[in-house]
Amino acid sequence: RSRAERGLGSRFEAAIGYGLQLALGYLLMLAAMTYAVELFVSAITGVAIGHALFRTDRAAAPPCCAPERAGVEAPLEASLLDGSGLA
Repeated sequence: RSRAERGLGSRFEAAIGYGLQLALGYLLMLAAMTYAVELFVSAITGVAIGHALFRTDRAAAPPCCAPERAGVEAPLEASLLDGSGLA
Protein backbone atom coordinates (compact mmCIF):
# COMPACT_ATOMS: atom_id res chain seq x y z
CA ARG A 1 0.00 0.00 0.00
CA SER A 2 1.10 3.53 -0.62
CA ARG A 3 1.93 5.96 2.15
CA ALA A 4 -1.32 7.85 1.55
CA GLU A 5 -3.39 4.67 1.92
CA ARG A 6 -1.94 3.76 5.31
CA GLY A 7 -3.76 5.16 8.30
CA LEU A 8 -2.29 7.42 10.92
CA GLY A 9 -2.13 4.54 13.41
CA SER A 10 -0.05 2.41 11.05
CA ARG A 11 2.36 5.27 10.40
CA PHE A 12 2.64 5.92 14.13
CA GLU A 13 3.42 2.24 14.80
CA ALA A 14 6.11 2.31 12.11
CA ALA A 15 7.64 5.46 13.62
CA ILE A 16 7.69 3.93 17.12
CA GLY A 17 9.28 0.73 15.76
CA TYR A 18 11.92 2.73 13.89
CA GLY A 19 12.71 4.78 17.00
CA LEU A 20 13.07 1.66 19.16
CA GLN A 21 15.30 0.01 16.56
CA LEU A 22 17.51 3.10 16.38
CA ALA A 23 17.74 3.38 20.18
CA LEU A 24 18.67 -0.29 20.49
CA GLY A 25 21.35 0.13 17.83
CA TYR A 26 22.91 3.05 19.67
CA LEU A 27 22.79 1.15 22.98
CA LEU A 28 24.54 -1.82 21.35
CA MET A 29 27.15 0.53 19.91
CA LEU A 30 27.81 1.99 23.36
CA ALA A 31 28.09 -1.52 24.83
CA ALA A 32 30.62 -2.48 22.15
CA MET A 33 32.61 0.71 22.77
CA THR A 34 33.19 -0.28 26.41
CA TYR A 35 35.59 -2.93 25.06
CA ALA A 36 33.97 -5.51 27.36
CA VAL A 37 34.23 -8.71 25.33
CA GLU A 38 31.30 -10.30 27.22
CA LEU A 39 28.95 -7.47 26.27
CA PHE A 40 30.10 -7.51 22.65
CA VAL A 41 29.68 -11.28 22.31
CA SER A 42 26.26 -11.10 24.00
CA ALA A 43 25.11 -8.33 21.65
CA ILE A 44 26.29 -10.15 18.52
CA THR A 45 24.73 -13.42 19.70
CA GLY A 46 21.43 -11.68 20.42
CA VAL A 47 21.35 -9.96 17.05
CA ALA A 48 22.14 -13.23 15.25
CA ILE A 49 19.44 -15.15 17.13
CA GLY A 50 16.93 -12.34 16.55
CA HIS A 51 17.73 -12.33 12.85
CA ALA A 52 17.28 -16.11 12.65
CA LEU A 53 13.93 -15.99 14.47
CA PHE A 54 12.34 -12.81 13.14
CA ARG A 55 13.77 -12.05 9.70
CA THR A 56 11.38 -11.48 6.84
CA ASP A 57 11.80 -12.48 3.23
CA ARG A 58 11.32 -8.93 1.98
CA ALA A 59 14.15 -7.59 -0.15
CA ALA A 60 16.17 -4.93 1.66
CA ALA A 61 18.09 -3.85 -1.43
CA PRO A 62 16.92 -0.92 -3.52
CA PRO A 63 15.51 -1.85 -6.94
CA CYS A 64 18.74 -0.94 -8.73
CA CYS A 65 20.67 -3.51 -6.67
CA ALA A 66 17.99 -6.19 -6.33
CA PRO A 67 18.47 -9.57 -8.00
CA GLU A 68 17.29 -10.26 -11.50
CA ARG A 69 13.62 -9.43 -12.15
CA ALA A 70 11.71 -10.43 -15.23
CA GLY A 71 14.87 -11.29 -17.13
CA VAL A 72 16.55 -7.91 -16.57
CA GLU A 73 19.79 -7.90 -14.62
CA ALA A 74 20.98 -4.98 -12.56
CA PRO A 75 23.90 -3.28 -14.38
CA LEU A 76 26.35 -3.70 -11.50
CA GLU A 77 25.53 -7.38 -11.05
CA ALA A 78 25.87 -8.06 -14.75
CA SER A 79 29.28 -6.40 -14.98
CA LEU A 80 30.56 -8.23 -11.89
CA LEU A 81 29.23 -11.60 -12.99
CA ASP A 82 30.78 -11.54 -16.44
CA GLY A 83 34.06 -10.04 -15.20
CA SER A 84 33.83 -6.84 -17.25
CA GLY A 85 33.44 -4.67 -14.13
CA LEU A 86 36.66 -5.90 -12.57
CA ALA A 87 39.13 -4.41 -15.03
